[in-house]
Amino acid sequence: MIWFFLFLELLILIGTIAYLAFLGETMANFRTNRVLYHSSNLREQGEVLEKTIRRYAPDSEKYVLVDIGAGLARVSQYLKARLPWKDVEAVEIGPVIMAFAKIRFLFLKPAVRFVRQDIFSYDLPKPAVVYAYISEEILTNLYKQGRLDGCLVLCLTFKINGLEPTEEIPLKSWQKRILVYDLRA
Repeated sequence: MIWFFLFLELLILIGTIAYLAFLGETMANFRTNRVLYHSSNLREQGEVLEKTIRRYAPDSEKYVLVDIGAGLARVSQYLKARLPWKDVEAVEIGPVIMAFAKIRFLFLKPAVRFVRQDIFSYDLPKPAVVYAYISEEILTNLYKQGRLDGCLVLCLTFKINGLEPTEEIPLKSWQKRILVYDLRA
């Protein structure tokens, strides 16, 4: 049975990569006009994220976990399985990636709630732990617009320009680091 799920996961990943590599995906309302999909090293990154959240938000059941640029929502699923949350939302603008993620969650638990929306029009719930693996430009714009105020923000690789992180946690993988921005007070 596990082989079926692994095979399904592989098909979803291959289909997503093929779609993005050959057709691309441009969204007129997206600030960068491009949706890119890059997988992350979930093994190391997930453990570091879990430990970091336990340290900064030990009462995680009071928070909504928001995964910005969620892709296949692997990080959301990992963290939902390991920590109690008020809710878990995976925000993604790419319709094909979102469709693949929803199909994936038909067979995998725990499922997360998907929101297909441009992050600049998304109403971020508060209080929130925000995980973001998106560009510096998008992160910086969200910060400048005050959309991240009151949140604990965990960024993989990319920083918020003009703001010193509360903590920088090195990773051994090619993604290099997780940046913590505690914007709750």
